[in-house]
Amino acid sequence: MLTFLLLYIQQHGLGRIFHAGALVKLAQKPSGREPDLVFVKQEHADRIKPTFVEGPADLVVEIVSPDSVTRDYCDKVPEYEAAGIPKYWIIDPIRKEARFYQLAGRGPND
Repeated sequence: MLTFLLLYIQQHGLGRIFHAGALVKLAQKPSGREPDLVFVKQEHADRIKPTFVEGPADLVVEIVSPDSVTRDYCDKVPEYEAAGIPKYWIIDPIRKEARFYQLAGRGPND
């Protein structure tokens, strides 16, 4: 899945995608978070630093594991919202479900 997403984003010049280990620094959590996938639109490329993303990414995706359930569903949702991250997806293979969060006032194409 990551390969297809990466190819599509690159082919259309939409921005950059990073996988696990990409640090996203947030104002309210200066130590940051490391989502499983991070997407930054081309117009926000100035947020990409050599070792981290400064400020809100345009999309973060968390893939739930047994040890991350509380963190992904409870801790990160309000953190990402407060940071102004417009889209947050939770992919949960344990429950076989996906949840898609979008900041209020944002359209589906934002």
